[in-house]
Amino acid sequence: MPPFRNVNQNDAVKAFCRLGGVEIRGRGKGSHKKVELNGATLIIPKGILKIGLLKSLIKTAGISEEQFQEAL
Repeated sequence: MPPFRNVNQNDAVKAFCRLGGVEIRGRGKGSHKKVELNGATLIIPKGILKIGLLKSLIKTAGISEEQFQEAL
């Protein structure tokens, strides 16, 4: 399977948290989740993430795609 296919919100949040991120809970309504990692706040929408969005989140977090792939 090609990398970053069918990565959903929960899998992405868990992977970012394994890499040292902290999930921010209880702020407002809605289906998006927030994770703070390396001084950046990542907003992760509900459902299956598109590849471009996921790569942008990885770049914003300051980690490599390989590190994220291993954390999945």
